Amino acid sequence: MHRLHFAIAAAALLVLLTCSRHPTPAGTGVATTTDSGATAHTAPGGGMMGHGMMGGGMMGSQNPGPQKTQSSQPSDKAITFRIASVDNSMAFDTTTLKVKQGQQVRLVFHNEATVAALPHNWVLVEPGTATAVASAGIQAGKSHDYVPDSPDVIAHAKLAAPGETVDVTFTAPKPGTYPYICTVPGHAAVMKGQLLVGS
Repeated sequence: MHRLHFAIAAAALLVLLTCSRHPTPAGTGVATTTDSGATAHTAPGGGMMGHGMMGGGMMGSQNPGPQKTQSSQPSDKAITFRIASVDNSMAFDTTTLKVKQGQQVRLVFHNEATVAALPHNWVLVEPGTATAVASAGIQAGKSHDYVPDSPDVIAHAKLAAPGETVDVTFTAPKPGTYPYICTVPGHAAVMKGQLLVGS
């Protein structure tokens, strides 16, 4: 009888050790927006990691990578998305935002970089215009946050220095897929995402 209990305990220990050696891959967390507007990322194993909590919380410095999606609820008249850059790289930690046409959207962007050479902005543009807007942003220069005065720019947050948080509020446009980019010179080709607007 004692041998049977010992065998069961040994098998359970083996299962636990095996699981701990094979964690869930990074970047598989799911981001959702809570009623308070803060973003909660579901951590591997089902736990929650706070990120972008304003007013008493902390901006997380560890990002799993630019793989997340944030969505609004159909009943929401207004929604707040909180996104960030990924450490000292040219990437947004959230690459897909989902809203409904006409929703009031507040986008809060935090620059997680610690290197002075990595300011970032967030610019939402008309479909098919990302490259042209990025090129025009270079001409606009730093004094204009690398954002051109163009009808192709739907909304933008100002240039954020490393460690800085900026925001912008806009109304979701008609249904479609809208690119968002960082227009700092050399960033737009890789620092991008999409706003999916449903009806």
